[in-house]
Amino acid sequence: MSYDSESSSPARASASGRRTSRWLSALAVVVVVSAAVIIATEVLSTRLPDAPTRALRAVAIGGLALGIAGLLHALTSLFSTGERLHDSLQELHSELAEIRHELANTHDRHDAASGSSGSQTTVAAPDAIDVRPITPPPDAPPWSELMMLLRDVRENTLLSEPERQRKAARIEQQELQETDATLKTLARAGDFQQAEQRLAELERKYPRATTVGEMRSWLEQQRAERQESDAMTASRRVDELISISAWDRARSVVEELARRHPNAGVIAQLRARIDREFAIYEDAQRTRMYAEIQRYVSRRRWREALAAAQTFIERFPDHSEAETLSLQLSTLANNAEIAERAELEAEITELAKRGQYAEAEELARRVIERFPDSPTAEILRSQLDRLHELATNPNAPPPRVRPSGASSSIRPP
Repeated sequence: MSYDSESSSPARASASGRRTSRWLSALAVVVVVSAAVIIATEVLSTRLPDAPTRALRAVAIGGLALGIAGLLHALTSLFSTGERLHDSLQELHSELAEIRHELANTHDRHDAASGSSGSQTTVAAPDAIDVRPITPPPDAPPWSELMMLLRDVRENTLLSEPERQRKAARIEQQELQETDATLKTLARAGDFQQAEQRLAELERKYPRATTVGEMRSWLEQQRAERQESDAMTASRRVDELISISAWDRARSVVEELARRHPNAGVIAQLRARIDREFAIYEDAQRTRMYAEIQRYVSRRRWREALAAAQTFIERFPDHSEAETLSLQLSTLANNAEIAERAELEAEITELAKRGQYAEAEELARRVIERFPDSPTAEILRSQLDRLHELATNPNAPPPRVRPSGASSSIRPP
C-alpha cells in the first residue's frame, strides 16, 4: 500500500507556506529600509522654509513604516506557527496511515493462518515489552501525547491476546508500585489530601486490584495515627498561646490543623475554646480599663483619663460603657486643656523666678499660639512686652513675681 498520493498535497502546502513566510520577512525589511531612506531625506532638508512640515512628515512616515513592519512580522510568525502545526498534523497523518497499514497486514496474516491446514501463525512479539508510562517531555507540543498514544496502539495491534494481557499486567504492577511509594512519601510529609487524590485515581483505574484495597487500609491507618498526633500537638500549642493572649496565632494553629485533617473532631472543640477564653479575656480587659478611667477622674488626671477613654471607645465600640464615655469626652477634653494650661502657666512663672526671661517669653508665645482664645492667653498677651524687656534689657527693673497659684505670673515694678 502506498501513501505518496496522500502526503503530496500537504507537502506542497507546507512548502508554499515557507515561501510565503520568507517573502513576508523580506518585504518587512524592504519597508523599514525604504522608510529609513525617506526619513533621512526629510531630515537633511530641515533647513528649507517648510522644515516643520517635513519633520512632521518624517515622523508620520516612520510611524507608518514601523506599523507595517510590525504587521508583516506578526504575519510571518503566524505562518511559522501554521507551518509547525502543519508538520505535526502531517506526522500524525503518517502515523494513522501506518496504523491502518499494520492492521491490514495483521488481518491478512490472520486470514491466511485460518485457511491453512491446521497450522497457526502467531505474530512475533518483541523480546522486551515497553511498559513505561506514556508521558511526553515538558517542552513537547500539546499533541505529542496523542501521537505517543497512537504509537502505543500500533504496538498493541502487533501483540497477541496473551501478550497484551501480560503487558497490561506489567503496566498495572508498575503503577501500583509507583503509587505505593508516592503514598508513603506524602504520608510522611503529612499531605493526606494529595495522597487521597492519588489513591482515588488508582481506585478508579483498577477497582478490582486487591493491592489498592490494602493501600486504602494502610492510608486510613496512617491518617488516623497522624491526626491523633497532630491534634495533641495543636492542643498543647493552643494552650500555650492562650496563656500569653496570642489569639490570632492560636486560631492559625487550628486552621492549619483543619487544612491537614478537615474531619478531625477536635477542631470544633479548639475553636469553641478559643472563642470562650477570648470572651472572658475581653470582659476582664473592659472592666479593668473602665475602672482605670474612673481612677484617673477621681485623681483629676484629666489627660490620662481622656486618652484612656478614647482607647476604650475604639476597642469596645458596641458596649454601653463606650456610649457613656462618648457623652463625657467633651468634658474630659475641656478639663484636660485647663489642667495643661495651668501647668504651662506655672512653668512660665518658675522660669521668671529663675531669671530665664527669654525662655519664659518663648514658652508664653507658644501657649498663646496653641490656646489663642483661652483666659491664659489673654493674660500672657498683656505680659509679653514686659517679658521681652526683661529678656533683652539688662538694666530693666526686676519684676515682682506672684506666689504660685495666682491668676497672673509676673507683675510690673
